[in-house]
Amino acid sequence: MRPSSGDASVSKMKRRINLCTALRQGSSYARAFFHQTKALMEKGYELGAIAVVVDGETLTDKTLIDAQADPRVRFVFEGPHASPTCFIHERAVSWARAANLALEHSLATTSDYTLWVESDLSFPCDLIELLIEADQDIVAPIVMLGEIFYDSWGFRDLQGRRIWKLADLQALPRGPGPLTELSSVGSCLLIRSSLLVQGLRMPASYENGLLVGFCLAARERGARVFCRHDAVVVHPTSLWAEQVYRVTTCRRGDNIAWEELAPSGGGIVPGPYFDFIIPEAIRLLAAIEGLKEKATHISFATNPRREIAILLGDGKALPPPPDGFQAIAPQQAFSEPLTPRPKRGSFWANLFSR
Repeated sequence: MRPSSGDASVSKMKRRINLCTALRQGSSYARAFFHQTKALMEKGYELGAIAVVVDGETLTDKTLIDAQADPRVRFVFEGPHASPTCFIHERAVSWARAANLALEHSLATTSDYTLWVESDLSFPCDLIELLIEADQDIVAPIVMLGEIFYDSWGFRDLQGRRIWKLADLQALPRGPGPLTELSSVGSCLLIRSSLLVQGLRMPASYENGLLVGFCLAARERGARVFCRHDAVVVHPTSLWAEQVYRVTTCRRGDNIAWEELAPSGGGIVPGPYFDFIIPEAIRLLAAIEGLKEKATHISFATNPRREIAILLGDGKALPPPPDGFQAIAPQQAFSEPLTPRPKRGSFWANLFSR
């Protein structure tokens, strides 16, 4: 698949690349992101627009205000804060909306390719040079988190199976050159802009949507998706540790009479979403011998230390959260399947303790 430039002058110049991302105002990594974009070596290409979707309706972050000195940087506002996302599918809808706003805004500047990169990644100055050299419809670098392969959700083989380990990715057939063809990739990818001109966007669903759904839809149009093995970006381990939460207590009862079911120092979950908290509550209940009364509803609360308190009750009145917890989620129906979820391994705990 090859794009039509849409602008005859572009073909006479170096290939133009637009860059898209989304970030939250006040993010600790915002300054690093803009430093990295400035350090990109424009060898064989020209960096065009840098479209950045941010929360809110105006800039309040000094780092972002300062970034406007670069005329290529263009901020797109999400608008007023939406209601909290308590389920992964709600987060997926919000994430897809932000990503698609950036992609759509980038189309105002004609380009040959568009780079989507998550704003908390660390990428080398020759990243675009390596990806564009592959001359493919969609090509991504390897993404690492410390010593492990990071994006096991987005990277999937041609049969759609998730790639859990770097060794599994490296074992797949190579070619051409340092490339491996996949059904989808994630986190960071260079896209022929013609796919965006044709209307391709990220679907607002979790399991097979977002970047996975984008790649699958591109393949349905005849595009091919590759990973380049000698291009690597890194998700900082300390930033990932800030995204995980520890379940420190689980209470069952009502607002007058309740009991603690779990001591502090409980399981680690990837975020404050019912999708992860309900299975953890099931695991905790399964470990309690002689438990007779069943909970019918569940809620949770969080605190600034990234701790979670699980609250179980009959739907009328739930136990109160511990002191210092706030942002209580709306209660949901709770049922326990026969097989509890296994506890997370030590890797999550090690990340959390850093």
